[in-house]
Amino acid sequence: MDQGDVTKGELGFAALPGKQEQFKDSFNLALNYAKALDCKLIHIMAGTVNEPTEEHAKVYEDNLRFASKQLENEGIVGLIEPINCYSVPKYYLNSYEKGHIQVAQVPFRNEPNTSGEINYPYVFGLLEELGYQGWIGLEYKPLSSTKQGLGWMQRADPAADVGKYKTWGRIAVQELKKEDQRSPDRHCWGNRRTGCQDGFGTADQ
Repeated sequence: MDQGDVTKGELGFAALPGKQEQFKDSFNLALNYAKALDCKLIHIMAGTVNEPTEEHAKVYEDNLRFASKQLENEGIVGLIEPINCYSVPKYYLNSYEKGHIQVAQVPFRNEPNTSGEINYPYVFGLLEELGYQGWIGLEYKPLSSTKQGLGWMQRADPAADVGKYKTWGRIAVQELKKEDQRSPDRHCWGNRRTGCQDGFGTADQ
């Protein structure tokens, strides 16, 4: 969906009073694109708020209800993304009680197998143990190129081939045809199905 003017710190409209019509227009456009491309996920961004109030909560809930009815009719899933207050200050949805999962090492936001504070083999194993069935987004900044960066999956599982449509655990990636052209920190979504859902390329279902 349209994020608005990112130079002004706008990151969506879903929780912003007075922008309900702008949200609906943006959502309807995204829905039309999703249907045309057979995309089954739409990311709904809440927006940034200086001081959250009950009005923001009501507008956010109303907008999600509006979107959810159409998403259900079309068989499309709406994604909400809680973002921590360090990466995006004042983002309305900064609670991790709900949302999908994205991974990057801390503190430098590189590949999960790089030096950092998070034990990702443990995290992925725990998600598997808990029966997590959602998507896992690879949203990190590769130390070198995107394709070389995906080598962490092969090192984690020698049987994996990151060249094309192979998996490590429940994470799947598609071969990147034009690496690093769009953004160095956006990668393929992966889990359960092959194909890029965000970042480079398109899904091959």
